[in-house]
Amino acid sequence: MTAVTLQHDALTLECLALNLSPQSSGWKQACLSLSRGGLGLRSVAVHSTAAYLGSVSSSSPDLASSHYVIDALNLFNLQVSAEDTVSIPLPTKSHFQHDLSQRIENCQFHALYNSGSLADRARLLSISSAHASSWLQVVPSPRQGCDMATSEMQWGIKWWLGLPLTPELGVCAYCPDKALDAHHAVTCKFGGDVVARHNALRNAIFDFCKRALLNPKLEAGAGLGHERRLTRPADILIPSWSNGDKPAAIDVSITSPLKSNILSEAGVVAGAAARQTEERKHTCNDTICSELGWKCVPLVVETFGAWGRTAGQFFGELASRLAAQSHSSKTTMLNNIYGRLSLILVRANARAFNARLATTMDLLEG
Repeated sequence: MTAVTLQHDALTLECLALNLSPQSSGWKQACLSLSRGGLGLRSVAVHSTAAYLGSVSSSSPDLASSHYVIDALNLFNLQVSAEDTVSIPLPTKSHFQHDLSQRIENCQFHALYNSGSLADRARLLSISSAHASSWLQVVPSPRQGCDMATSEMQWGIKWWLGLPLTPELGVCAYCPDKALDAHHAVTCKFGGDVVARHNALRNAIFDFCKRALLNPKLEAGAGLGHERRLTRPADILIPSWSNGDKPAAIDVSITSPLKSNILSEAGVVAGAAARQTEERKHTCNDTICSELGWKCVPLVVETFGAWGRTAGQFFGELASRLAAQSHSSKTTMLNNIYGRLSLILVRANARAFNARLATTMDLLEG
């Protein structure tokens, strides 16, 4: 049985085509479920004990004391933390196999987290946040703008797994004092990629608001207020949002958990970068929004896909409005929102990196 499961895992690893070793952190992460920041390529060898014990529990509980079951139980208990071990008699509850696999994954995730650098820890916490992996579950649809070029998908997978993206190529073509790496590429303010990514997310949210019949307006608020400010506190203004509340001034922002001013916290607390940016947006915009009779609603997403708390609340209400208009379920509409936005985010990140890579290569060859 062990030889067969290992052979199956080897074939899966080969199909992934990333030149990973079975012991590499990238492969171990890929074996995690999407909700844990993996690719859902669960190792058959690792989870075979959970499958066997789950099968015995549901179909043949009278065999639970056989030496085969005892051996499998002992092997399983070596794969999990002390508080997650199981013993005879086996529970007969439904979803027991799923529960066992979750315990294995918990141990695998914490092993990866504990062995990683601070940047790796921040990445793992962000990508394992709710809805961060939605881009991996979107049904490709060029007509709806939900598609990725092969190079973009390949970049996204490597970036997701924390793998090296290119050979050592030196500095960013736009910033001679910055190394060309993924973090710099997705935060570099030169070349227009940061603005393009922001506008793509803003426009998608605006489109969802239009479909929900919320009468949204783009880029509202410039030149208003007692100081005639030039800033626009509302990327999107929704005149009537919730239960007669003030108009909602939607402010879309993207931030990185790898920035030096938040990395130490983001490596310990999931969503720390999004929370920090939400607080900053309130500090900057609450006063002018109050003058205009609006309510500041910052929608913040981290570069790895973790959304802030306010965004979660907003998208939940937006999904309810869309469900009422389309006669679909709220869950379906919420998945549509996060799926489309998540894909736009990762695709824009990939394009930012690939644009810099192409420019750098041209400079090297020239």
